Amino acid sequence: RWFDIQNGIEWAPIWTSRLDGLSEEDAINLIRWSVLSDGQGASGGVIVLMKGANPPRAVLDHEFEELTSELTERGHDVLNIPFDSDWETSRPIAAFVTGTQSISRAIEGNTFTPGSIVDNLTSFGAHPNNFYPDQTEVQVSLGRWISRGVTGIHGTTDEPLNYTFPSRAFLLDYLKGSTLVEAFSRHIPYLPWQNLILGDPMMAPYMARPTMNLRETPSGDHEIEVTVPSGQRLTSLSIWKDRELLQRSNVLRVNLCFPASTNVLVIAETEPLNPSIDDSQNWGSGFAEGYAKGWKLLTVPACETEFPDQELTPDASLDLDMSSLVSQPDAADQSQSEVFLPDQEVSFSDSFQENDGSPSNQGCVQPPLDRHLNSLILVFLIRLFMMLRTNPIHGLFKNKAYPS
Repeated sequence: RWFDIQNGIEWAPIWTSRLDGLSEEDAINLIRWSVLSDGQGASGGVIVLMKGANPPRAVLDHEFEELTSELTERGHDVLNIPFDSDWETSRPIAAFVTGTQSISRAIEGNTFTPGSIVDNLTSFGAHPNNFYPDQTEVQVSLGRWISRGVTGIHGTTDEPLNYTFPSRAFLLDYLKGSTLVEAFSRHIPYLPWQNLILGDPMMAPYMARPTMNLRETPSGDHEIEVTVPSGQRLTSLSIWKDRELLQRSNVLRVNLCFPASTNVLVIAETEPLNPSIDDSQNWGSGFAEGYAKGWKLLTVPACETEFPDQELTPDASLDLDMSSLVSQPDAADQSQSEVFLPDQEVSFSDSFQENDGSPSNQGCVQPPLDRHLNSLILVFLIRLFMMLRTNPIHGLFKNKAYPS
């Protein structure tokens, strides 16, 4: 969660990354390795801070001393070493930063863990040629690192000048639990137009996430129980079925009852109990630990509640929107909510309701508008758009050319 406040305006931009490599398989591996790294902290690999090969590429080396101290205090194993193109280690590498226009065995001779992250301060690492194995490599190709298992990497597509590279403090944010794209983007000093980030933007192997588990209750029903990491509080618990939201609340336990076994996706979001911002120079300005998201696919067995006989359409069980339940908990005791497949309609509300335990507050559903009507409206709007596109009114939909 990146944000900054200037002149009373809160800035919270949305950053993106790219999937690429020397082959399609390499690009897909960026997602595979990201998934493997989730919650693993890059498997305890070593962090390598290698000095730049020459003065123009060593302009950020002065940050190594403070960074080494910070990371060591947090329990990470850091190697602060001089430049060596052929440097090898038998240990897996979790992070590697350096600056060089050419490098040899220090890439191909090493092993990188899932979730590993790299930045090499050189001008043309992300040059288009560097993603085609039959093209001449321009300086040090980002593709070479990815082929060796690096899961997130930054580089530039053309000459950006050396002051446009991210502060090495991006490593500190990443190891505190920041996502890949936030860690890099927050420390790039200027609006990036030649900077390229490769990898899963949401990769965050060091993030302390909430976890969800399903357990049977004494009554024979089932409940989802959320465990929140120390120093965090739950802000949202949403339950999805077939891409439809069944419920959103902010309680730690939710009873679920379905007439048949049902697969649901559960997503929990947290925030820190006491948000604080590290505003010291270059070291995490605007970054606060504790904002996290966890998710899990669960199969909820059929419950033992008796349901009235009724004819349901095939999609009827999907049309239930149960987002209006439950009380708002305090940080110390987030209460439990119950969700039942109801036998009557009740009013719908997106806001949380006080749950006093009465039958009227035990379930909350109202089928949304008829799907067929929604489909007809959507088809009508699409056809209207296409008609106007073909026969523009007053030039509103005419194609316009802009300078590139």
